[in-house]
Amino acid sequence: MMTSKRPDPPLGRARACTRLPSTGREEFLRLCPACHRTYPAGTINCELDGSRLHRVCVAPRCPQTGLALGGYELVARVAPGVCSEVWEGVRTTDGLPVILKLLRFLTGDMDAVRDLCSRFFREAAAVSAIGHPNIVRLLDHGLDPATGQAYLVFERLTGRTLVEAMRAWRMPRDLAAGLAVARQITAGMEQVHRMGVIHRDLKPSNIFLEDGNEGPRVKILDFGLAKIRNTKHLATLTRDMTYGTPAYLAPEQARGQEPDEAADLYALGVLLFELATGRLPFTGPPMSLIQAHLQKAPPDPCQLRSGLPPELGRLILKCLQKDKSRRYSDMGALGEALDVILVLLAATPPPATTPHPG
Repeated sequence: MMTSKRPDPPLGRARACTRLPSTGREEFLRLCPACHRTYPAGTINCELDGSRLHRVCVAPRCPQTGLALGGYELVARVAPGVCSEVWEGVRTTDGLPVILKLLRFLTGDMDAVRDLCSRFFREAAAVSAIGHPNIVRLLDHGLDPATGQAYLVFERLTGRTLVEAMRAWRMPRDLAAGLAVARQITAGMEQVHRMGVIHRDLKPSNIFLEDGNEGPRVKILDFGLAKIRNTKHLATLTRDMTYGTPAYLAPEQARGQEPDEAADLYALGVLLFELATGRLPFTGPPMSLIQAHLQKAPPDPCQLRSGLPPELGRLILKCLQKDKSRRYSDMGALGEALDVILVLLAATPPPATTPHPG
């Protein structure tokens, strides 16, 4: 995971967090470590594969600075969330700085609790399988035996999110820098897809730019909504829902169809549109966004931002085709198309910079 450049956080008492209201239900679930299915508290073995189930606390105590989980100590909360909290921490054996993601349940809906639990451990399975320099590195994951608290442990990164970078960039002056980042995203996502994983939530807030001597290195984050293909033993989500962020949702996802690699290509097309123009192709409340992705043609980026290469406009619009068969065949093909534009930009002086609209 990551930390943006900022003052060191205070090491005092963490902010109080919300606990589940008393509902009279069990405070523990049982989780299969192999398939991530969940069962009532009294169940011992998974009915599918016979694995001995692990205890997961549904209403864990509010984590505090100094709390030990497994072999890690919490230092400071980075970000609270609806279904997880992100903390800075250290590995107790050697003091290695890490980021811990703690599973939280701020709902009394047991179907939602089961979904969140499966998604949390699906993220661990997805990230562990990939192994690529442009994917955030998972160091460890587990369940604290004393409390039942579920946690993921990631490398700690220094830098900024793509959201922050896009606010600072000015187009078309910084177009080459932006497309170089996009090229790293395609490289990471090519490996993600090769390993049978569909991200399903690509967006600027899930892209981190790690500081490096040779420029920023992309780290793709948050595989909590990932679909892991060709793994029948892994649990599917228990609810019939559309997962993703409406502004970046592919038409086939909006229709409730099973997403594949083409859905990630579409989301990256939306990200590229936003990077190049400073705005999204469609705006509005969630249902309006979904209808736009299904029915409306996106505007030409070159008509919204002067100075963009027409080749880039065509590339973005190809990613945003409603018919997924008309998009790029895979992330590798999109990466090659970006390489052509990067070569073109290197040979052409950039035109005058214009401010982002709005």
